[in-house]
Amino acid sequence: MNVPTWELRYLQQNRKLDENEIAQKLASLDGWRIQDGKLSRSFKFAGFEEAIAFIVRIALEIEKIDHHPEMVNEYSTVTFRLTTHKIRNPDGTVSSGISLLDFELA
Repeated sequence: MNVPTWELRYLQQNRKLDENEIAQKLASLDGWRIQDGKLSRSFKFAGFEEAIAFIVRIALEIEKIDHHPEMVNEYSTVTFRLTTHKIRNPDGTVSSGISLLDFELA
């Protein structure tokens, strides 16, 4: 069976990371933190137009990896909150959590 490249990448990176893996990967990312179980960061811009321009610019990159974050715009601040909503566990159940896809996007 041929699996599309994007689906294969998704399956390989779609596993919940444990606390040690998250801490290790987080150490290499400036400004990112864990907040309410999500990988989070806020970006501050000179004004509203710059913040929206950033969202538009980054949206093209987000679409390429097909992993869409929660984005909140508050005037000149854009906040990203990353989590993977559907992670298949080894026992076949589905849960959510922070995955390699979230760190790839960060």
